[in-house]
Amino acid sequence: MINELKVSDKVFDNFLLKSVTLRKTRTGKDYLDIILKDKSGEIPAKLWNVDTTMKDAFSAGDTVKVGGEVDSFGSNPQVKIESIEKVNLNDEDMSKLVETAPLNSDKMYDDIIDTIENIKNEDIKIITKTLVEKYKDKFKNYPAAKSFHHAMKSGLMYHTYTMLTNAKKLTDTYKFLNKDLVFAGVILHDICKTEEMQCNDIGVVESYSTDGQLLGHIIQCVCEIDNVSRTLGINSEVPSLLKHMILSHHYHPEFGSPKYPMIPEAEILHYLDILDSRMNQMETAFNNTNENEFSNRVRMLDNRNIYHYTLDNKEED
Repeated sequence: MINELKVSDKVFDNFLLKSVTLRKTRTGKDYLDIILKDKSGEIPAKLWNVDTTMKDAFSAGDTVKVGGEVDSFGSNPQVKIESIEKVNLNDEDMSKLVETAPLNSDKMYDDIIDTIENIKNEDIKIITKTLVEKYKDKFKNYPAAKSFHHAMKSGLMYHTYTMLTNAKKLTDTYKFLNKDLVFAGVILHDICKTEEMQCNDIGVVESYSTDGQLLGHIIQCVCEIDNVSRTLGINSEVPSLLKHMILSHHYHPEFGSPKYPMIPEAEILHYLDILDSRMNQMETAFNNTNENEFSNRVRMLDNRNIYHYTLDNKEED
């Protein structure tokens, strides 16, 4: 498995191509810059001296048999590919490559719908339910990101579900919060990633849509809320409150939010989002690192190395 590979290890196994990019060396020679993926993680790889027949032979989402050796680039391991070919895999072999959310997507979806049905404000309920039902199939299948947090099949729903679980507990602590707004904000905050990204059936993001690149999921969701509200004839303050929560949930302008949170429900939405995304990255780095060793630097955790300690912190059954 990828998380077990070390420098000098020989490689001859099946992988999923997460990304494939044709690049040129400083001397003008073509090579393929590749990210290989299996259920345990991912690793960069290079195929040097690419001839004309190989330039367009592979794309994201392909399953391949790779032969080569692990070397290093800087302090990070990468695979120097010596042979690569497409392969068709059975379900058992595919299950070793595709990481899937640990909870059943149908069960998570039913729980989210149940939460929506219990929203008391009718305007909030109908806007949220309309958008969730519109994107149901993609919502249940898509990852939450191409490579950062919850980058797994059904990762978008899992991210939403775990945020919603935490939101229910925190709104019991901070009782002044409007639960309807918080729950709707959590459910809708990333739902337009289904339009921002283009994803295949096995949950791998192949590219970003044109609108995804020009607008991004935050603006796309604001547009969706606006369109649904107009179609349903909603004239209350609800659409503006929901749109503000979506606009501000990345908090900082450099991360895509044109407004800082100006209502308490928007503030807690941001922290629910950042908590869940960072805990997912912490968990991934921790689990993919050998005991008593440090992980590679994690870009989205401020380039920190995560230490895999051996203290047992699990409750006994």
